[in-house]
Amino acid sequence: MISSLLRLSQATVWLGLAASPAIGQCTNLWRPGEVVPGTDRDVLAAVAWDPDGAGPAGEQVVFGGAFQWVGAVAARRVVLCDPATNVCTPLGTGFDDGIVQALFVLPSGELIAGGSFTAAGGVPVAGVARWNGTAWAPIGAGVGAAVTDFVLLPNGDLVASTTQGVRRWSGGVWTAIGPAWFPGVATLATLPNGDLIAGGYFDDIGGVFYENLARWTGTAWVPFAGGAESTVDELLVLPNGEVVAGGQFTSIGSVASPYLARWNGSTWASMNCPVAAHVRTLLRRANGDLLVGGFGGTFGGAALWNGASWSAVVPGTSAPGEVRAVAELANGDLLFGGRFFSVGTTAARNLVRATATAWSPIATGAPTLGVVAMSLAPNGDLVASGNFFFPGLGLRQIARRSAGVWSPIGAVLTGNQFVQALPNGDIIAGYGGVLQRWDGSTWNTFGPAPPVSGIGGYNCVALAANGDVLVGGNFAMGGVGGLPASLARWDGSTWSRVGGFIGTVARLDEATDGTIVAVGSFLGASGAHELACFDGVQWSTWDLAAGQQAASAVLVLPDGSVVVSAAPVPFGGANSSHVQRWDGSTWTPLGGVFTGIATRLLRLPDGDLVASGGFTAVNGVPARGLARWDGVAWQPLAAGVDGTIAATLLLPNGDLAVGGNFTQAGGGPSAHFAELTTSCPAGRQSGGAGCAGHGLDAELAWIGATWRATATGLPPAAIAFAVTGAGSAAVPLGLVFGTALPGCTLHVQPDIVGLVLAAGGASTTAFAIPEAPALVGAVFHHQVVPLALDATLAVTATDAVRLVVGAF
Repeated sequence: MISSLLRLSQATVWLGLAASPAIGQCTNLWRPGEVVPGTDRDVLAAVAWDPDGAGPAGEQVVFGGAFQWVGAVAARRVVLCDPATNVCTPLGTGFDDGIVQALFVLPSGELIAGGSFTAAGGVPVAGVARWNGTAWAPIGAGVGAAVTDFVLLPNGDLVASTTQGVRRWSGGVWTAIGPAWFPGVATLATLPNGDLIAGGYFDDIGGVFYENLARWTGTAWVPFAGGAESTVDELLVLPNGEVVAGGQFTSIGSVASPYLARWNGSTWASMNCPVAAHVRTLLRRANGDLLVGGFGGTFGGAALWNGASWSAVVPGTSAPGEVRAVAELANGDLLFGGRFFSVGTTAARNLVRATATAWSPIATGAPTLGVVAMSLAPNGDLVASGNFFFPGLGLRQIARRSAGVWSPIGAVLTGNQFVQALPNGDIIAGYGGVLQRWDGSTWNTFGPAPPVSGIGGYNCVALAANGDVLVGGNFAMGGVGGLPASLARWDGSTWSRVGGFIGTVARLDEATDGTIVAVGSFLGASGAHELACFDGVQWSTWDLAAGQQAASAVLVLPDGSVVVSAAPVPFGGANSSHVQRWDGSTWTPLGGVFTGIATRLLRLPDGDLVASGGFTAVNGVPARGLARWDGVAWQPLAAGVDGTIAATLLLPNGDLAVGGNFTQAGGGPSAHFAELTTSCPAGRQSGGAGCAGHGLDAELAWIGATWRATATGLPPAAIAFAVTGAGSAAVPLGLVFGTALPGCTLHVQPDIVGLVLAAGGASTTAFAIPEAPALVGAVFHHQVVPLALDATLAVTATDAVRLVVGAF
């Protein structure tokens, strides 16, 4: 029974509490997160480089791309890695914007970079820059366009292909080679006679048809080798003068040769490309082998040609799935960059090294891919399900996090859409037509229906207040021919259909009175509806405020009102969503429009709401995937993340856990999982033992929240004194009550004592803590003293608890 014995706004005991920081000084901040095992974004360029030439420093590799982090190193779009130590360091402050698409080492040993950037360290560099040893510097006035490749002419001039044309640097100024407007050049190469060849995705140059391949004779561009029917991304000239071309084409010079071909000076020949689609990089190794990198294939995203046959880069294993760049060290090791998450059982995101016998990471880190759903186990561990992969740890699709460490839950689990931990420690997880249950040792098929193709499936799982399991979706009970169901209940022994079939449940929540509220697509007398409610007897349906909408999240508040996030149909239209509140009779908008979709809603202890998802702003104010409703307006929360949040969960310590497809939280590295905490945390610790067998489960205390404590192990029939005070005590209970049992102690200064009726051996104390800045950091103590309503009139005591009031 809830007692109203204590109202902090009226209790004089709080006036004597210690001074505390004002709420304005309390901020939300991200705990240091785990880093990706590589880069947070694609790697697009790589080059081996010895910065000091004949000096003591060894050979290095420079990578460029779209990334901002390499492991825990902040490196904006360019990074220098030492292959001897795997230590990566930024080159200055990197580039302020855009991406790095090309890296090149001049004969002088200078390093240059090209891409779509416009500034480095605040200095304009306009698509091309030179590393001067301490910072990136411009080369002339720059090219004013995105650079895609570099090549040297026989006379030493540097040539760059750009999105606006081909430009030459002869030491003083950049000049156009051919027409000033010649877009679509992706790659350049120099023939033995000094002619320049260009490949890309251009149809004509100055009105002349070229079909993605052209040659510069020194005075004009002319067609080259019959052209290609689609994009040419890479050109490589071999020592014998032959040309290798790679790209997206399936035929070149009218010869069928998907993605890769060789020109002998008169005809093209197919090379039986091992890459499944789109060659992105070519490299002639020191031993003469040809390395081809791209997207997928027989040997993965890269393979070696020895002049007679193709082979794997590392025998017996596949290369990364999508290779965009490669560099070779003097010892023959290969360093790959691209877009990938692992290489076999090696955790490696976008960066990996290949020796003659094995793959190894260049940077170490945590999981790859994203968390989709989370649940809290009875012992406080976090259970996460998703698309993630923890190579080397045996973790796939589902894992447990305890004390900051991830660990596997059984063998590989198929299924990643939702997860729910049960009070006994079992775990339910699944997706679509698959539902599985972990019993502590194995995963077993579970659910009201076996997997059946073409009969819909499961969309969500929830734990009812009475401990039953609720599974929502659109499925047939018992499989083919069974009763269609939108919601099923597991009572611990059997499955039953909840109400009749009304359509598809996408998300659900339960009110305090047991009413189930669901969003999805439901059938009603007047057509399709977005919301449905089951009151224990029957379903009823109703709609959102206006227009056809698709609801993505539902949350039932303690007062019974319903909060829903929804977007106009179709999603692809305005790419916007909004949150509405239903009070039983009227829909009320909460705070305007999200740019993007809010897919999750969560209530903080103080009553504020947190919306999360893939949105980028609220009412035009940047809010990256995370926003807070303070009762008046939506506010950005802790600078959000750099991607999409798919799941949120309140942790036992009061922190907010978020999971999804992101690599940064608040601007710092945090791979797909992050914890948001506060500078004014709530605290809870033991205040002393009362009597044996009497427990006290106390919530954390937050300003603006209703605090609760539940006493257990009380006599079956009893009244209880809820004792709350600003200080502690150590008084033997026998000095206060003549019928007190021996060995029991009162540990709380009795500033306020309230009477609470116990039922079933338990009682609950609750009071509201005002949203008062002065209470942040305040300390109070609590203990329950029960009096047995029997002949003994025995007085006992629960353990005491010491609370510190916090603000989130």
